[in-house]
Amino acid sequence: MPVNLEIKAYLGNSKNALLRAGMLDARTEEVQHQKDTYFHIRAGRLKLRDMPGRYSELIYYNREESDDIRRTDYTVYKFPPEKNLGLILGQALGVITVVIKHWHLFVYRGARIHIDDVEGFSWFIEFEVSLKSDRDRAEQMVNRLFETFNVQKKDILRVSYMDLLLMKEGDGWRPPMTRN
Repeated sequence: MPVNLEIKAYLGNSKNALLRAGMLDARTEEVQHQKDTYFHIRAGRLKLRDMPGRYSELIYYNREESDDIRRTDYTVYKFPPEKNLGLILGQALGVITVVIKHWHLFVYRGARIHIDDVEGFSWFIEFEVSLKSDRDRAEQMVNRLFETFNVQKKDILRVSYMDLLLMKEGDGWRPPMTRN
């Protein structure tokens, strides 16, 4: 099972983050739109990611949400978009919630940088660094990205977007203080 080191943080200034990402020697992709449908399972998380005009992914992952830099074990199955899979999984497992986001993806020296606009919330930044064999190298890359994008410890989000949405629906969510 592949493993990443990941962080997610509130982003006070998306334009500044996009500018900084553009200054890196990074591969960029077009803005992507996606809908993540989360399903009830006993352990970990299961989501169906639909990206119109592209492909779909069934993603299982497990991670401890409490750390700043989180280890995520995951498995991804990519396939052409299908209309019935979400319906079948929803009927069999039950849907927890749906998260819709639009994001910019940059790949810098193997690290994935997501600048996310999550519908109903705000802007966030995510770093995903593969933990293929060298944990020290992966942690160094995460720390370098923290510095490059001026991510502050107080801005780190220790829950998934699904959790944020559920907190908001239960009125347990409060917007972060924004910075310019």
